[in-house]
Amino acid sequence: MTIAIDIPDRTDVGPVIEAERFIIGTALTEIDHTPGADDLAPTEFLQRSHELIWRAILAARAAGEPTDPVAVGERLRAAGDLERVGRMAYLADCTSAAMGPGTVAHHAGIIREAATRRARVQQVARLSQLAGNDEQWERHAPQLLGDLTAVAGAAVATKGFGGTLLRRSQLRTLPPVEPLIDGVMSRRATVLLVGPSNTGKTFVLLSWACAVGTGTPWLGREVHRTPVLYVVGEGANGLDARVSAWEQAWKTKVTDDDVIFAVRPKSLGDPETWVGMREQARRAGSGMVVLDTFSSLGPEVDETKDAATITRRMADLAAAIDGTSVLAHHPGWGDPSRARGGSQLEANVDEVLILSGTSSNPMLELERKKVKDGPAGERTWLRRRAAYGSCVIEGVSASEKNAEMATSAEQIARAVFGEPFTKTMLRDALMERMSVSRTTAYEHITSLERDRVLRYVSGKGRAALFEMV
Repeated sequence: MTIAIDIPDRTDVGPVIEAERFIIGTALTEIDHTPGADDLAPTEFLQRSHELIWRAILAARAAGEPTDPVAVGERLRAAGDLERVGRMAYLADCTSAAMGPGTVAHHAGIIREAATRRARVQQVARLSQLAGNDEQWERHAPQLLGDLTAVAGAAVATKGFGGTLLRRSQLRTLPPVEPLIDGVMSRRATVLLVGPSNTGKTFVLLSWACAVGTGTPWLGREVHRTPVLYVVGEGANGLDARVSAWEQAWKTKVTDDDVIFAVRPKSLGDPETWVGMREQARRAGSGMVVLDTFSSLGPEVDETKDAATITRRMADLAAAIDGTSVLAHHPGWGDPSRARGGSQLEANVDEVLILSGTSSNPMLELERKKVKDGPAGERTWLRRRAAYGSCVIEGVSASEKNAEMATSAEQIARAVFGEPFTKTMLRDALMERMSVSRTTAYEHITSLERDRVLRYVSGKGRAALFEMV
């Protein structure tokens, strides 16, 4: 009997070893469990030293003992395995590979898939050996074929839909919602920043990146410090001046490890671009990736048809780095309060921020339009100020905001209308000239009435006419 079976093992060893180091490092820094990886068998680890370390961790947990590097190291020493795994220095090195519990399940899946592939190859190799001996084939082949079928089924379950299932009790093991920048955006989220051209989107994005990368409070709001990958679709010539201005304004140095820049990569329409971003972010330990902007990074991407694909890739990126992905985009024509393109851009992301303002007015409004896991509607008032050879973003007090915005609204109303007008006409003029949301425009109209500079003339309801005193 002859048989020809060829299923080569194409395991890419590098990512598997990296995943194993991540799982071990996380287990050494967690108290008593590693959600998403607790059921990994030691034999599923590719590297022998990792198998020995994982056995020690599981044994310590079973005995109710600590799993910190020192405790696990002593257990390995007692078993005569500490030298074989690279001593205490290697355990300490593994802890530096941990990036957060949110991606444990992802890395555990890499390990399981590689172990499944190795088992499949071994089964096929054994069947090939038995193919030349009829007696041995009849005795052992049925069991081996059954095992091979089971292994293949497990691979499908792990890699397919079954690998995404979570039991009710497992939901409690997921990381809680935490702020990346308090009151502005969350960790482990996809965020869309919408704002018109020439209002200061890049200044705001850079101020976020520098604050998060250095751990500096953003305009008094606490941040979760993490390295940042900042991806720009246009030239980088002005970035140094902008970052230098931030450094001087906040008296904080941005180091090479705090913020890494990528300039004019391949289009967001190319899947390889997302793969490269993910791997670079993971290598740098970046918990925040900024994409500035949609139109410059994906010039040929259809903002309507491809909206769902882009937001899904943002979500995959955020999950892979256990962090936040932020995409800057432009507003729709005639409506500064919504993103241009498909409705999925806002519907599919976790959070939406609207930046309103004009190139001529330094006053900016930042509104949390959508917050998936919290209250929306919070607004922050900002000012774009020329300083240090560039511009910096400052916070604005409520009194300053009210005075400046009221003055701007009154000036626009007097300049645009020479005869009586409806509130709807005034609202549209304020939205267009000030680049503010509909809600903010009505607030200005209410303020004009309260200050008695807007006066009723005639008519009822929506047709009622007003004039400036």
